[in-house]
Amino acid sequence: MELQITVDTHGDDTAAHDLYYWLRQDRELRRHAQVELALPASTSGRMNVGETINMFVSNGLAAVSLLVNVVVAWRAARPSPPGPVVFGRDGMTVTVHDTSEGTLRRVAALLTSAPPEVAPGAIGTSQTSAPSVSDDQ
Repeated sequence: MELQITVDTHGDDTAAHDLYYWLRQDRELRRHAQVELALPASTSGRMNVGETINMFVSNGLAAVSLLVNVVVAWRAARPSPPGPVVFGRDGMTVTVHDTSEGTLRRVAALLTSAPPEVAPGAIGTSQTSAPSVSDDQ
């Protein structure tokens, strides 16, 4: 399955690159996923090079859970808390603001759920967005 991870850098242009290197360094994750930096979305928008990371993850809850756990470890290791991390797949997005276990379970469950279906004959694509996931503690 293809996932996109977007890091809200809050002015820290190195945050997305740092996460990219964390993901590439994890030996177990490399067995289940390919990681690449995305090209900039546009030159006039707020996206800078490297703010979005594309991942091609083998299907399965274990692989997605591993990915989410690596992102959480990265967030915890940052000298200052990074902005939200957004996981996207098939038009669904999940925004992670914290690292609680409940948040992790919900993110993994959403990312492994069946993608939204488009009715036969429908024009365009299904663009749903899941609500932000956060357990502020």
